[in-house]
Amino acid sequence: MNKSLICLMLIAAASVPQSADAGCGQGKGRCGGTRLSAALPHEDLSAAETASLVLMREEEKLARDVYLTLGQTYDLQVFVNIPRAEQRHMDRVGDLLAKYEVADPITDDSIGRFGNPQLQTLYDDLVAKGQTSVTAALQVGAT
Repeated sequence: MNKSLICLMLIAAASVPQSADAGCGQGKGRCGGTRLSAALPHEDLSAAETASLVLMREEEKLARDVYLTLGQTYDLQVFVNIPRAEQRHMDRVGDLLAKYEVADPITDDSIGRFGNPQLQTLYDDLVAKGQTSVTAALQVGAT
């Protein structure tokens, strides 16, 4: 499997209609009762593919956590809706980690806590920037 295939799977998973998405985003790794990763072959991943999945998992957490944190400052619907989508993305990547028996880098799912020091710094910087104004927060979200 290559990174492009993983990305296509995540894009397809993210486009599942909300009504068919019952149970998603709640740590169940299911959508419509079917594991999305089940359709992918079980094969060995290269070191680069493994590293991409590990990074992708924490990057999705980063996006979720930034939106959740900024949502505590600004009462905008975007800071409610997008973290839900990011949680679904996290769950899908978590399914892939489990399928391919890759250790989950998220050992502490507390908001704003990251094992990857570069992502920790990015989170801290994005939140600091986003808390300066609502415009800055929306720019951070676009980032």
